[in-house]
Amino acid sequence: MPAHPISTSPALMTTGIVCGLFSIGLALNAVARPVAAMTASFDLAPAPSEVSDASAARIVRDFAHLYAVRNAALGAIIDVAGLRADAPTLATAMLGGAAIAFVDGLVNERRKPGTAKKHWWLLPIGFGLSAAYFGLFD
Repeated sequence: MPAHPISTSPALMTTGIVCGLFSIGLALNAVARPVAAMTASFDLAPAPSEVSDASAARIVRDFAHLYAVRNAALGAIIDVAGLRADAPTLATAMLGGAAIAFVDGLVNERRKPGTAKKHWWLLPIGFGLSAAYFGLFD
């Protein structure tokens, strides 16, 4: 019998912390390189060299900052729950992350068919980890 149930194992908590850091990394990238981040994530902006209109560049930058705050907040919640080994909160935060990835995929798919996979590859990770944190594998 393992020393910890799977839902509270140190390895699984570390996995959650890494997921939170990934989200924070996306946020930092969006602040540092807003046009590049939005081009890579959503295809919402033209290539960085093509944003010459000041108002278009401002809209992309503002959208990137909203994206950054959302991802940083999610990452912080995941990391705090992981550092505290709070499995139920971590499970709920991971479900929130999966919901965000699902909606982001829908936005991509609506704009450019076939691009939802940029976000939907995260769904099995979010749901699988949530199930583990909720104790389904204990």
